[in-house]
Amino acid sequence: MLFRTARMAPAAVMVGLLAVWAAGAAQTATGSTPAVPGEAAPGDGARNGNGLRNGDGARHRDGLRDGAAEATGLSVRLGDGTDLRAAEAVHPRAPERREESVRLGERGSAREVTATADVGAAGNARADAALGALELDFGGAVLRTGAVTASCTAARGEPPAGQAGVTGGTVTVAGLPPVELPGDAAPGTVVALPAELGRVVLNERERDGYGSLTVTALRLEPSTRADGRAADRHGTGVAAARVRCAAAPPEPARIAVAAAGPGGEPVGGAAFEAVRAQDGLLETDCVTDDDGRCELFELDAGPHDVCVVTVPPPWTPPGQRCRTVTAVAGSTVDAGPFPLGRRVPGRTGAGARTG
Repeated sequence: MLFRTARMAPAAVMVGLLAVWAAGAAQTATGSTPAVPGEAAPGDGARNGNGLRNGDGARHRDGLRDGAAEATGLSVRLGDGTDLRAAEAVHPRAPERREESVRLGERGSAREVTATADVGAAGNARADAALGALELDFGGAVLRTGAVTASCTAARGEPPAGQAGVTGGTVTVAGLPPVELPGDAAPGTVVALPAELGRVVLNERERDGYGSLTVTALRLEPSTRADGRAADRHGTGVAAARVRCAAAPPEPARIAVAAAGPGGEPVGGAAFEAVRAQDGLLETDCVTDDDGRCELFELDAGPHDVCVVTVPPPWTPPGQRCRTVTAVAGSTVDAGPFPLGRRVPGRTGAGARTG
């Protein structure tokens, strides 16, 4: 049986349950997960309903267990009904897409729109999206760019990374000087447009609770004044060069344990547990078989306190019940045998144990 539970005093458990209930009620009321400052809608690092821990190297949800890579060259959705997505690549079913020319109705056009997405055999992900040029009239203003690029990489066991850039980007409003968009914008740079026509977000980063990173090189949010209806991240607007990467999670670790009597004979039925040393989280337990062995599996890498919990009669626990063992991702570490004593029939106290 696999356990993932923290050890707490009863009072702490009650306080924790009340806190969890209150947080859940608040989230239900708002319909969203609280954001961490500096990140757009990230996960909170807590365990989800399936017992998985989000974003800290534990197993991902099923859809990301092998890694994920997606890329979109251009996405346009405006209030006049313009709704278009060009060059969408998704690993593994559509790893590469290219469109030489994209017409945006009477609004404008884009050229050389590309997207690639790949996850290698080792579970490392990469995605790239780009367009050669874009011109778009979004109502009262014209967005023009040269090359727009975004890329992301995610290596197993490491946080994903990304980069983005815009060349020659401007927004022109009639009668006003062009607004220049910086080509080397810091992540999350916001450029407010004149005449309350909206805003442009550059080099946008979003992380979710399952370890994935989304990078959008340029996102235009036209205002209701420009586009005729409200805009938001998932509503009207333009996203140029958007990519998403998530590496496969690290392989879980295992620790092999054994129970042996005073003469080295194997002892079956001895129960062991592994507690993560850094925070006291009980990760798993096992019971030895007739050969006196069992494995503590699905562990995070790092130090664990491995302890003998119970032993069957006539055996007695070792004098030192616990050892600190460092688990290694993708490997089985042998913790060695734990020597048990044997209770002498008819004796109690100090003379009741041998070995």
